[in-house]
Amino acid sequence: MNKILVSLLIFVNITGVFSQCPCVNVDLNTWTPCISSTDANTDWQVNGGGTSVFQAGNGANSFFVSPENFINVKFTGTFRIANDGDDDFVGFVVGHNDLGAGNYTYNLLSYKGTFNGTASRCNTFFGNFTGTTFSNTQQTALAPSVMTEYVCNNTFPTWNYNTNYNFECIYTTSNTKIIINGTTIVDIDGCFESGHFGFYNSSQSQVTYSNFQYTPIPDYNFISNDTLCVGGGGLLDASIFCAATVNPYSTIRWDLGDGTQILNTTTVQYNYSSAGVYNLELYVVDQFGCADSITKEVYVFNPQLNLGLDIDTCFGNEATFSTNNTTNIVDYNWSNGETTQSITTSTSGNYELTIIDIAGCTVSDDVNLAVYNLPSADFNLNNACSGIAIPFEDNSVGNGTTIT
Repeated sequence: MNKILVSLLIFVNITGVFSQCPCVNVDLNTWTPCISSTDANTDWQVNGGGTSVFQAGNGANSFFVSPENFINVKFTGTFRIANDGDDDFVGFVVGHNDLGAGNYTYNLLSYKGTFNGTASRCNTFFGNFTGTTFSNTQQTALAPSVMTEYVCNNTFPTWNYNTNYNFECIYTTSNTKIIINGTTIVDIDGCFESGHFGFYNSSQSQVTYSNFQYTPIPDYNFISNDTLCVGGGGLLDASIFCAATVNPYSTIRWDLGDGTQILNTTTVQYNYSSAGVYNLELYVVDQFGCADSITKEVYVFNPQLNLGLDIDTCFGNEATFSTNNTTNIVDYNWSNGETTQSITTSTSGNYELTIIDIAGCTVSDDVNLAVYNLPSADFNLNNACSGIAIPFEDNSVGNGTTIT
């Protein structure tokens, strides 16, 4: 007897990322400064037809940010600090969002110059800030409690005058990585929101940011585990973002690999109906018209279990029940307490087997065994004279079945 209880096991493997816009030049003419209304010293000057911006003033904390929101991208470019006799803070901001009423949230990289006696808590700082943008300098010893610190690095070399620094930032929903001159100084896993990208200065002038480009890096994450079981929450659940955030894409298409497509949603939920290997592709078009895609292989398994037909046998005989399914199986649980692939028994009853695979998925089947007592053969006869028919009387005892 076979019970229908199907389990699907899903493994994920990334097979490739495709981009029709491998590298997009950033036009800084469209960017805007974000400065304190009381600070008259900050001066962001766009040059080179929009390929560079120069911070000429020595003012308080300020940003120069993009009008677009970015997530799942890589930014590259260079920055350089001329000698103005100062050695304070330069850096970058990602995930910059205006919360209204003078409050902002953003992730800040602050990079300090050579010490000139000014107390500084971190040469290189990276963290998340939520609050009033122009509060005390976050990266000094006066760091406010509204800052969530991810990196405080005093071993990475401070910046020097008249040196070109190559900058790379890979900013995704699940990780932020920042590399300066080939050295990774930030590599943080977490949940990151889309937002504006920009440059940061605090009490430092004569800084040039130039030749910035961005490359889309489309991606999605699995909300639930990537090993799932039908009948026990076997739902493929994937999302581009890890939290509610601004969607930077004009077009979203999910291709589930079995002929099904789902359009213009940042999340997808789906049950595959049969085993196989499926290419789960996410295709997006961003605000610049760049079409990008990523494909991850989804391996769907459907474990089978069949113990066969019910068995009738005689007392003194034994019956063996077994499954030949050993692929990825970690546990065998029989209703009589046995934990082996097969059992041998001579006792009547119903025997159920539940197998558990490496993903915790289960499937069950049961079978009946009927053991009959042996019949007892016996008869009576009466003595008689020769030539007279002798009657035989059958006194055999059956076991509930027909005696022949």
